[in-house]
Amino acid sequence: MRVILLKDVGGVGKRDAVKEVKDGYALNFLIPRGLAQEASAGNLAEHDKRQKTSEARAQIQDVQFEKLAQALSADPIVMKVRANEKGRLYEHITSAKIAHEILNKYQCEIGDSVVSLEKPIKEVGIESVEIKLGGRRVIATIDVKAS
Repeated sequence: MRVILLKDVGGVGKRDAVKEVKDGYALNFLIPRGLAQEASAGNLAEHDKRQKTSEARAQIQDVQFEKLAQALSADPIVMKVRANEKGRLYEHITSAKIAHEILNKYQCEIGDSVVSLEKPIKEVGIESVEIKLGGRRVIATIDVKAS
């Protein structure tokens, strides 16, 4: 039986894939649990429509992420934090704080998981940080200045 997967299923395939599975597996496991639907003509047409809409949305997001990446690369992020005489920060700068500063500056919410920061910034200075936008398709390298 051909089915359209509604969620990722281990050993079968990823979401939105059209797969051929055994009838019993589809009727007794996948379909009742909401993991798949039968690949009828109507369901396939709806699936194609969803795919095209999703691809168009992804292209628009990629353009937006490219513009954000250019803006981030051109202008450093300045984080104002207190430091001692030796240049050590009283409060270290984490990827969540960098993501929050980007939200404040550019009104674009990115998660802290896209900010590639190996360890928190603990000293005054400029640190290069990589940001992976749009499912890791767009990569921007920004300078974070701790002062």
